[in-house]
Amino acid sequence: MAIGTNAGGGSLSGTVTVTAVAGVATYSDLSINKSGTGYTLAVIDGSLTGDTSSTFNITAAAPDHLAFSVQPTNTAAGSSIPNILVQVLDQFNNVTAGTANVTIAIGNNAGSPAGTLSGTPSAVSTSGTATFSGLSIDK
Repeated sequence: MAIGTNAGGGSLSGTVTVTAVAGVATYSDLSINKSGTGYTLAVIDGSLTGDTSSTFNITAAAPDHLAFSVQPTNTAAGSSIPNILVQVLDQFNNVTAGTANVTIAIGNNAGSPAGTLSGTPSAVSTSGTATFSGLSIDK
């Protein structure tokens, strides 16, 4: 028997083809790497009528890394940089649902003399996204 998934764009991993023992096929190591709702699994066998599971949801794994979802844009010295968004992602790049304290800093300070970041450089993520507003660099 074989098993497959049909929703959400995730990849199904694990042993997807097993031999039934006493009429029961047991799948013990399946996983899906993309969070989403409405997943189903379908079982097939070349000579038997297949079946489709009821729908189920996959949630994000534990937070693993940060990524800009809205990058900073070119802005005049001392002016407020438009909102910057940073997402808290799991190892599969799914946005996590929890909260995290995220801090932003100048990574490359090319000015001479160096510029200073003003505003609130820390934000708590909500539903996996931290929003930074009112930041500026004076040089």
